[in-house]
Amino acid sequence: MDEVLRLAEAAFEHGERIEAGDGDYFRLADVSGAELWLRSNADKEIILLSPHFRGQTKMTVGLENAITDPEDHTDGFRAWAGVENEAEPLHGDYPFVFNCPDFHTVGKLELPKAEQVQVACFADQLQAFDDEEAFREGTKQPNGLGFSAESFIPVGLFEEQEGPRDPYTLPLAIVNGTLLDQATKMNSMTDEAFWWGRVRTLGGELDMVATPGTIKGRPKTGGLVSALGWVSGTLL
Repeated sequence: MDEVLRLAEAAFEHGERIEAGDGDYFRLADVSGAELWLRSNADKEIILLSPHFRGQTKMTVGLENAITDPEDHTDGFRAWAGVENEAEPLHGDYPFVFNCPDFHTVGKLELPKAEQVQVACFADQLQAFDDEEAFREGTKQPNGLGFSAESFIPVGLFEEQEGPRDPYTLPLAIVNGTLLDQATKMNSMTDEAFWWGRVRTLGGELDMVATPGTIKGRPKTGGLVSALGWVSGTLL
């Protein structure tokens, strides 16, 4: 908690202030691509802290509806990935939810609408595999079922809590894909190193980041990765 408060104070003091409706955003950005977005109200009370990684990837998605859920600390969108025809934004490979750290700067959108989005996955758990055979063995479920090597499972849309909830809209996903590029980067805001990868999955390419302690195996460019993580995205 002390580290979170320190970063929040740093965002207030040194972050870029961006007016947004009834409050403000304070954007703290690092040369590594790491970002922290703090949203405050008119009384300068913290409403939301959202991490993001600013990468070079992009996906064409169909925005279906906006989501603002204070209980789950989410400002974002439900969308369809892999949209090929912008005139049909709800015809894609799968639906998913992403948190949008600058949500209240986007303005009013006529939805549904196709947009270019830069997506980042913050991996809470990450496994690395040298090839597809190792991936199949490493991700096989007890019942014998497994995942496609390039697949995206929007677990945030599945009912996993006690009690009624409709719709269930957390920006969480299992992302499986081919590792196209990677690097170790240093976040000067936290003075900690982190791993970054450019990953091709079903629906397009995204940026994936993880702390070294969450990675099982050694990521190999051209190999495969499987991660469970928080999904963030910004409209381009």
